[in-house]
Amino acid sequence: MKKRILLLKVLAASACCLLVLSPVQLLAQADSVNLTVAEQSKKGLNLGALPAVAFDSDIGFQYGLLANLFQYGDGTVYPDYRWSLYAEWSRTTKGSGINQIFFDSKYLLPHQIRVTADFSFLTEQALDFYGFNGYESIYNQSFTDEEDPGYITRVFYRHERKLARITLDFQQKIGDLPLRWAAGYGFFDSRIGTVNIDKLNKGRDEEDLLPEVEGLYDKYVRWGLIPAEEADGGSHNFLKAGLVYDTRDNEPNPNRGIWSEMVIMTAPRFLGNSETAYTKLALTHRQYLTL
Repeated sequence: MKKRILLLKVLAASACCLLVLSPVQLLAQADSVNLTVAEQSKKGLNLGALPAVAFDSDIGFQYGLLANLFQYGDGTVYPDYRWSLYAEWSRTTKGSGINQIFFDSKYLLPHQIRVTADFSFLTEQALDFYGFNGYESIYNQSFTDEEDPGYITRVFYRHERKLARITLDFQQKIGDLPLRWAAGYGFFDSRIGTVNIDKLNKGRDEEDLLPEVEGLYDKYVRWGLIPAEEADGGSHNFLKAGLVYDTRDNEPNPNRGIWSEMVIMTAPRFLGNSETAYTKLALTHRQYLTL
């Protein structure tokens, strides 16, 4: 029986609506560019709340709610907001779940120091795991295709993970330049293991049961590619610092401009990373062009 997936995930936007625009409406939007900021601006609190619904034949039916709260104040900073708070709570019938709160504000701290915070706890019963080396890793589709003679299990490239994540980031503009400094702290606690086949098989018909066989994660542990002391996960604290070059004309929906970042992240031993100390440099460049 082939895996059947029905996915419907509704994402909240600041306006909390989806519009189908006619040519007349598009022209009206074009004319609205000439309106004053006061006529276009939003004020006070704006709330968008929508359901998150999905179905996966392995992890079950997902149900939950996501909401986005925006505070525009008196409207003088529109289209910016004073602060934004995003929250999501969802579960699946097989035990996966999302618990997340995300906060962002340019005006909470003095001198327009932007603060962004994320507090999340994610439980994933069948998270993708394709090995190491990213795009260079080997993927054999026949291992997960029930109609292929080489079939092993649909969850061959999966593993279980529970992740607690806390991040706190700051940014501030440097003078009149389109440049910002960035700094932040993060804490990740990850608990991983093999897929819980018994839990995923609960309530299934016999012909749909997942076989009790090794997945790629189990093989990596047995082969020693994942050391025994890391096989059940771990935690680490990290610091980051960098520069952001930003010339976007509209932050949430750019039509033109550049958004580039250079960030150094380090998880030093003095922060308790005795087994997982590392330092890495990340360079990201995004350029927006109107088609």
